[in-house]
Amino acid sequence: MSSTPGEFTPDELYPVALNLSGRRCLVVGGGQVASRKVDGLLAAGGAVRVVAPELAEPLDRCVREGRVTWRRGWFDPSDLDGVGLAFVATSDREANRRAAAEAKARRVWVNVADDPEASDFHVPAALRRGRLCVAVSSGGSSPALAAWVRDRLEASLPEAVGMLAEIARVLRRQAGGDGRRYGELFDSGILDDLARRDWGAADRKVAVRFGRAPSVAEILEGPSSEAR
Repeated sequence: MSSTPGEFTPDELYPVALNLSGRRCLVVGGGQVASRKVDGLLAAGGAVRVVAPELAEPLDRCVREGRVTWRRGWFDPSDLDGVGLAFVATSDREANRRAAAEAKARRVWVNVADDPEASDFHVPAALRRGRLCVAVSSGGSSPALAAWVRDRLEASLPEAVGMLAEIARVLRRQAGGDGRRYGELFDSGILDDLARRDWGAADRKVAVRFGRAPSVAEILEGPSSEAR
């Protein structure tokens, strides 16, 4: 489907997972919507700056804790200096569009709350199981629908799949292997072993496909594990 430059059609959106570690991110607005955007950016390791005349309590707490920086006042184009990603979430729709236009002029990717036409990207509804993230997007047309689908996927996705994601990460790094072997492992019933915390049974399934490999207990119970 064709479109003029800058216009969205749902089949043109490119799904991507961004590494924001240390990246400078701007949030324009100080209310509850802005607070949710800040939470997501902080969780992804972004270096967040907020511009707003006032802050809702959650954002104010983030500032007091030194987790974000805050400039009190209205948006100024200079707020975009050095920024790679911006969220605009004020209660003034026209002010949001002006800030978004300035971001686009500076080649800064921008998301405008409740205004998909003014946005360069949309934030999907996401569920997480350890390192595994499943994201659902409606292309900005219906966040409620994306959240509805996400919730139903969440109900059917076992918690143990987060452990499996951690095992697969370590195996890929240390044992290599092609996609076929991983598919066989995932289909082997190892999820049931992990749910029961039967590390021995899980180890045997890994060994059949990968030979010598770190034990499941080492992977999941080590000090750096994020799967538990």
